[in-house]
Amino acid sequence: MKFKLIIDPLAKIDILESIDWYNNRKAGLGRKFYDCVKSTFDQIRVNPFHFAIRYKNCRMAEVNKFPFMVHFTVDEKSVAVHGVLHTGRNPEIWDDRTK
Repeated sequence: MKFKLIIDPLAKIDILESIDWYNNRKAGLGRKFYDCVKSTFDQIRVNPFHFAIRYKNCRMAEVNKFPFMVHFTVDEKSVAVHGVLHTGRNPEIWDDRTK
């Protein structure tokens, strides 16, 4: 069973800002980042419980080839993505997203 994926508007902003940042560094790199994020979303949808709870009730999945983590919570039928964040950021500033 695949879980329904719900992406918070702030997580969408995280993704779009990162795509822009990578495209400003090298043409097409933002697309590669987006493809890796989509692949991570697919992995989460198939088995969200594979990923460990890191803080509160929030799980994290690593984005392949990029220093980003997808922060998400799981209920019975859906996965809520709260952020797609660079690993250099302090995760405590994102606590409000999981409340």
